[in-house]
Amino acid sequence: MHAYTLLSACVFIITISILIPKPIIAVTGQTPAEQLTKLLHEGNFLYTQKKYDRALKSFKKMLALDSNNTFAMDRIGLILYNLGNVKDAIAYFDKSLAIDPNNTATLNSKGLALGIIGNHTAALDSFDKALLIDPNSLDAYVNRGTALGILGKYRDALTSIDKALAIDPNNTAALTVKALTLYSAGNTTEAKGYLDKVLEIEPNNFFAFSLRMKIDNATVG
Repeated sequence: MHAYTLLSACVFIITISILIPKPIIAVTGQTPAEQLTKLLHEGNFLYTQKKYDRALKSFKKMLALDSNNTFAMDRIGLILYNLGNVKDAIAYFDKSLAIDPNNTATLNSKGLALGIIGNHTAALDSFDKALLIDPNSLDAYVNRGTALGILGKYRDALTSIDKALAIDPNNTAALTVKALTLYSAGNTTEAKGYLDKVLEIEPNNFFAFSLRMKIDNATVG
């Protein structure tokens, strides 16, 4: 797997077990709006607790009550992404964007999913759309830089990452992608400096540590 692809995948890799959702049973005395609110809170809580199988059931119940609920679509898309069912995840992101085309979080998620299946040109288009809507989207700049790096467009990748770092100089995702881009372009000395900064902020950042060791070992060899 390409190092850039591994880095972007690490953001989302989560072990999820999905149970087949059961038919919805109406709750006596609750209006559809009240049921949606209950399911929303329930799904969010289960999602943050990493009980993804049960969270998925809640979000699918939400869609059964409200077929245009973009939040539920996005959450289902993310769960499917992490399961490796990327094409179905993209389908849910597309459904969400058909209703709310200006949702930058969904555009970023779709771009990442497209990158996983190797469609980096389409991924770039998704990130560019997010930046047209929100020129200060740090995530979009980082993701755009990652995609450009995979395509070997290192100068453009660094420009995108620098825009992310202008927003947040200590963002470890941006710093790591910049280090990886510099390393891929052959600038190992500067890459090590950015990796060291990442490890100062996050001493347990495994990706940064591994890349730093790889550079050191190559220098010794």
